[in-house]
Amino acid sequence: MDNLDLDQKRKKRLFIYLNICLLPLMIFLTALNYINNVTHDLVIDLLLSLIILASFTAIYWFDIDKIVYRFAIFIWSLAILYAVGIGSGYGSTLYWILIVPGVLFFFFEKKEGSLWASIFFFGSVILVCYPSLLGTYSYDFYHRVGSIASFMLITGLAYGIESNRSRYSHLLKEQRDVVAVEKENLQNALNEIRTLSGMLPICAHCKKIRNDKGYWQQVETYILEHSEAEFSHGICPDCADRFYKDRDGAIRDGEE
Repeated sequence: MDNLDLDQKRKKRLFIYLNICLLPLMIFLTALNYINNVTHDLVIDLLLSLIILASFTAIYWFDIDKIVYRFAIFIWSLAILYAVGIGSGYGSTLYWILIVPGVLFFFFEKKEGSLWASIFFFGSVILVCYPSLLGTYSYDFYHRVGSIASFMLITGLAYGIESNRSRYSHLLKEQRDVVAVEKENLQNALNEIRTLSGMLPICAHCKKIRNDKGYWQQVETYILEHSEAEFSHGICPDCADRFYKDRDGAIRDGEE
């Protein structure tokens, strides 16, 4: 299994886990806002509950992970910005923006995650620091500074963590590729060794070897085809005595 498959499964598991955890929370908040007759928060909670159900269904039954991630996180980001803008929860929603950088870098990795985080950051700054522009909820100075500084710190940490994960993942992939090549080479070598170490049918007289196709080959030909060995011809002493000596025992002229 390659790194891409592992990353996809890792993201899918976390996304499903987050949806399972968030759905009961959103149902509870919906009921609470209904009891307290907080209409704007009630609408947001109902919308997010529907988004959670739709996202869970799509990610579980269909192979459209990236589309679901982008759609669901985009809606959640808008919902958080909207809640920050209206001061939902008496301004406590402001600190929900701190979870956004980690989610963005986890699902979209370093490059795309940086783009999403930058857009979300500038949107948060406008809502929190310049409420008069859009008529949004006015936070006090300490909440503004604290939330923006915390968001920048968490964004930097999330970026660093994702950069290290990406680098080590790349190194791991390179090592796996090297191991795969070495394994293939070793397997090829073992196949060659088994070919030459098996039982070979050989003629008792002419010493030819019968190959896998049933044809008889010279020993030299067979070995050349099944190994890296090469032959250098010579004459052994026994053959020299038998074939190249005169009757008186002297070697014929020109023969060694």
